[in-house]
Amino acid sequence: MILAGCVSTTPHVTTVAKCDAPLHQGKEIDLYRSTLALNKQSPARIYLEPIGTAKTLDPSILTRLDSVNYLTKAITRAIETQTSWKVVPHAQDSTAKLKLVIVELTPGSRAARAWAAELGAGHAIIQIEGVLSDSATGSELAAFADKRRDSGAIGFEDVFYDASPTLVNRLLEAFTSGLVKEIQSDAQRNTKE
Repeated sequence: MILAGCVSTTPHVTTVAKCDAPLHQGKEIDLYRSTLALNKQSPARIYLEPIGTAKTLDPSILTRLDSVNYLTKAITRAIETQTSWKVVPHAQDSTAKLKLVIVELTPGSRAARAWAAELGAGHAIIQIEGVLSDSATGSELAAFADKRRDSGAIGFEDVFYDASPTLVNRLLEAFTSGLVKEIQSDAQRNTKE
């Protein structure tokens, strides 16, 4: 007998996004909240803090996939192509600081995706949490947690090679684009009010 079930993609908040105020379902990100202090000017110059990783992550996977480096480049690219904001190299030059933590990262299994990806087997999965804070005061502007999965077109992308790195990078790109859209939307809304 084969049992198949759905695996939740809703993240269980574990790190920096924990606070007294709850996170709510976002438009582009699973769980999100922002404050009224978030406006168009507050993230004009963003300092990207070194990306953290959960202690439970396998360092060999992070190294093999180069996920920290890829996420750094992807968030910088998303900020600078989707908005008028800039990523600055020094914290003292910033108006906001962005802290990201990779909480979960699994490249999945090529064999499992080929065998039963449509049932949830072998998917690549990432979960990232973080906080955008005001550089001057340290107060939170936004917090978020997002979990994503990719089946590699239910295993078809694995036909000629292991698609795991491609799947993880695609998830990181989707996360960064969604995060920037979410923050930008709230910044514009709060500026109009």
